[in-house]
Amino acid sequence: MATPMEQITAQTIAQLKRGEAPWQKSAFQHPPLNPESGTVYRGINRVMLAAQGHSDPRWMTFEQAEKAGYQVRKGSKSQKIGVWQYEKDGQKLERPVLRYFSVFHASQLQQREDGRDIPPYEATAKEAPLDRKELDRRLEAYRAENAKAPRGSAGHAMEELRVRMASWMISREFNLPFKPGSSKHFPNEWIKALEADKMELSRAARDAEKIKEYVLGNKQEQSAEQAVAPEAAPAPRPATEKTFLAVPFKEKDEARELGARWDGEAKLWYVPEGTDLANLEKWLPKNEPAPANTMSPEEEFAQALAQAGFKLNGPPIMNGEIHRVAVEGGKAGARDGAYCAHADGVPNGWAKNHKSGELLKWICSGHSLSDEQRAALLAEVGKRREERERKLAESRQKAADRYLDKLFSNTVKDASDDHPYLKAKGVRVYGGLKEDEQGNLLLAGLGLEKCNFLGIAKPWLVEKRPKSPDELMATRYLQTLQTISPDGQKRFEPGSQKTGAAFIIGDSHLKRMAFDQWEAKRKPQPLLDLGKIPSEILVAEGYATGATLYKASGKPVAVAFDAGNLKAVALALKKHFPGADITICADNDHSLKTNVGVEKAHDAAQAVGGRVLIPEFTEEEKARSLTDFNDLAQSRGLFTVTKILTTRPGLGLANAADEQSAAPSLSL
Repeated sequence: MATPMEQITAQTIAQLKRGEAPWQKSAFQHPPLNPESGTVYRGINRVMLAAQGHSDPRWMTFEQAEKAGYQVRKGSKSQKIGVWQYEKDGQKLERPVLRYFSVFHASQLQQREDGRDIPPYEATAKEAPLDRKELDRRLEAYRAENAKAPRGSAGHAMEELRVRMASWMISREFNLPFKPGSSKHFPNEWIKALEADKMELSRAARDAEKIKEYVLGNKQEQSAEQAVAPEAAPAPRPATEKTFLAVPFKEKDEARELGARWDGEAKLWYVPEGTDLANLEKWLPKNEPAPANTMSPEEEFAQALAQAGFKLNGPPIMNGEIHRVAVEGGKAGARDGAYCAHADGVPNGWAKNHKSGELLKWICSGHSLSDEQRAALLAEVGKRREERERKLAESRQKAADRYLDKLFSNTVKDASDDHPYLKAKGVRVYGGLKEDEQGNLLLAGLGLEKCNFLGIAKPWLVEKRPKSPDELMATRYLQTLQTISPDGQKRFEPGSQKTGAAFIIGDSHLKRMAFDQWEAKRKPQPLLDLGKIPSEILVAEGYATGATLYKASGKPVAVAFDAGNLKAVALALKKHFPGADITICADNDHSLKTNVGVEKAHDAAQAVGGRVLIPEFTEEEKARSLTDFNDLAQSRGLFTVTKILTTRPGLGLANAADEQSAAPSLSL
C-alpha cells in the first residue's frame, strides 16, 4: 500500500502534467488551516491540503469535529497529514518521530443536531508586509544569491521549484496577485525528479517555507530599524561526490526526509553529488563515536590476518563478501588468501590461506557494535568500494585504449588461413581475425553490454580508418583482447575485463550496413532497424570451436573465451535479441571431477531460456582428451557437428540446408 507521501507525490505529478499544481494556478486560495487548534499548515501539509482544490481552508480531525458539534458525512474519505513529534509526556524525545493524522475538510462536515452544513468560513484580512513588486524583487535577489546549479540543468529546475512554491505561499497568505510561470521545461524536470524520489516534494515544500520566512524577514529588517535580522542559515556544503552515510535503522525516515537515498546494491544510505550536507552532518561517518576499546574491529581483524600471512593493502573490508588477497610466500600477482567478515552484532569472520592451508575463524573480542558504529563502518566500506570501482573502470578504459592502438598498429595484419594454429584446428579465418608481428592471433573481445546501436565511430577514432565492418565494430566496442600463439597458448592483455565480452563470428548484412553508414557519415540507426534479426545464436567457449560451429551451420556464433563467461555473454545477447533462440554449445570436460564446461553451459542456458548441446565421445576419443565440437569434427567429420546442430524437434535434416542458406548473421 502506498504511503501518504507516495500518494501526494503521484497526485502532484498528475497535476503537473495537466498544469494544475497549486503553484501553477493564479486563482486565490486561502492557506489551509485548522480552526480548532489555530494551526496554519506549513510545508508538505500545506501542499497536500491545497492540492485538494477547496476554497474553504478549514480542516480538522474526527475528534475535533465531534468536539465542535459536527459530524463527518457518511462515505467521506480523510486526508493524511504528517506531524513531527518532538516531545512525549512532557519529555523531549532523543529523536523526533513523524506521525500521520487524518483530517477532514469543512465540506465533509455537517452539524450533528440538524445535519446542515457547518457555518461558512469568514476570512480575516491579513496585512501584507510587502507588495507584489517588492516580493518579486526579493525573490529575484534570493535567486541570484543562492543559485548553485547551472541554468538549464535539472538542479536549476529544482531550485526554481522551491522559489516558485515560496512565492505561491506568500501570495496566498497575504492575498497578493500571483502569476505562475509558463515555462514547460521546469515542469518536465520537476516531474522527473518527483518520479525518481518520492521524498523530493516534501523537501521542496520544507525549503520553500524557509525561503518564505527569509524573504519576509528581509523585508521586516528594511522596514523597521529595530527589527532583528533572521538567523543565518547554515552555510551550504554541497557533496563533491556520492557520499555514504552512517544512518542507523531507527533514523532512516529522518534521514530520507533530509535528502538521503538508499543504495539497494550497496545496502547503504547515501546522498548524490551536489546535495547539501549541512543538515546531514551527524550521519557523516567521521562523526560517529569510536568503539569503547582501544582497537577497532577492522584493526583487530587486520592483525589476525597479518599473523596468518595475509598481505593487505589497507584495512579489511567487512561487508559480508569474500575477498581475495596476496599472502606471504605466494607468487607475484597471485591471490592465495581469502577472507570474509561481518560487522553485524558482534563482528566476526573467517580467512583461508590457500598457500599454507591455515584456516582462521575470528570473533571480535572487544565489544558489540552499536547501530551507529555499525552504520559508520558500513558507510566507510561503501565509500571505499565506490573508489575501487571508479579506479577499476578508469584502468579498464585505459587498457581498452591500449588494445585498440595495438589492433590498428602498422605491425598488425589480417590473419591468414595458413596460420599454424588454424591449420592444426582445421578452421579458417572469420570475424576480422588479426595477426601480430610475433605470429600471434588477435581476437577482439567486444563488450556486448555496450552494443546498443550501430553507426559512425567516435570522432577520435576516424584517423584509425577501419577498413572493414569488423574493424569498425572493434573501434566502437573493444573491451578485451585475446592472443593465441602459433602453438595454441592463450592469454589476455593485462587489465582487461573479460566478463561480458565476446568475439563475433559471421560477416553479416548488419555489419556491412553499419560500415557503409560510417563511410558515408550518415546518421546511425537503431540496431533493430538495420536488417533481419538472427533466429538462433550459438555461443561457444573458444575460437576453434566457434569457427567449426559457424562452418557447420552458417549461424552467427559468439565466442565467450571460457566457460565462466558463457552466462554473461548469453544474457547480453538475449537483451539485444529477445526473439532469438540462444544455444550454448558446451565443452565436455569429462576428465574433470566436476564437468565445468557442461555445468556452466546449463547455467547460461537456464538464465536465458536457451538449450544446451554437448559433444559426446567414445571411450577411445576420451582417452585422446577430445572435449569440444572442433575435436569432434576433426575426429568424425564436420557432418557429425552439422547433424547435432540441425536434428531437433520440429526440424529434420531434409531442410537443414535451407535453414543454413537463409540464416542471417549476428551483428552487434
